[in-house]
Amino acid sequence: MMSPASIDNFAEKFISSHRPLHLLINNAGIMWIPLQRDQRGIESQLATNYLGQFHLTAKLWPALKKANGARVVNVSSLGHHNSSFNEDPNFEKRNYETLEVYGQSKTASKLFALELDNRAKDFKVRAYSLHPGSIGGTELGRNADQEQWKKLGFLDENGNIHPEIIASLKTIPQGAATTFLLQPVHY
Repeated sequence: MMSPASIDNFAEKFISSHRPLHLLINNAGIMWIPLQRDQRGIESQLATNYLGQFHLTAKLWPALKKANGARVVNVSSLGHHNSSFNEDPNFEKRNYETLEVYGQSKTASKLFALELDNRAKDFKVRAYSLHPGSIGGTELGRNADQEQWKKLGFLDENGNIHPEIIASLKTIPQGAATTFLLQPVHY
């Protein structure tokens, strides 16, 4: 999702099939990574978690309209509470803080779903944003160190995960079910 050329190639292939697209689930995401930029110079979490889904949705717009009743689902996170969208989205003039960056990207994703829904409903395309819950067993937190987990309250001072955290985690199928349980739109 950080490569505009990859998105374009996929979308062009799908559009050339002349098929309608009834459901687009934008679920790519990265988190807790050090400052990195894509080939355009855009901060990587913003590029992946928001701009990639915006780009893909825009490129697939003709197929979404063709469905005559499509849904776009942006998988977001409670991470949007970590940051609003800042006027310096690439962190060129401010200190990079990975969870703030993640939050900004998820805020942008939620705002995109809201505005897309406002603009697209006349074309029978509806857009949603959802938080699938906290899910165990994924690789989303693979780059977080123990101090970051402690800061969020997941680990105790000895580095052990709190039992109540373990009990609250969804399985991967349970987290995926959140996305698919959205009720179909009836026109």
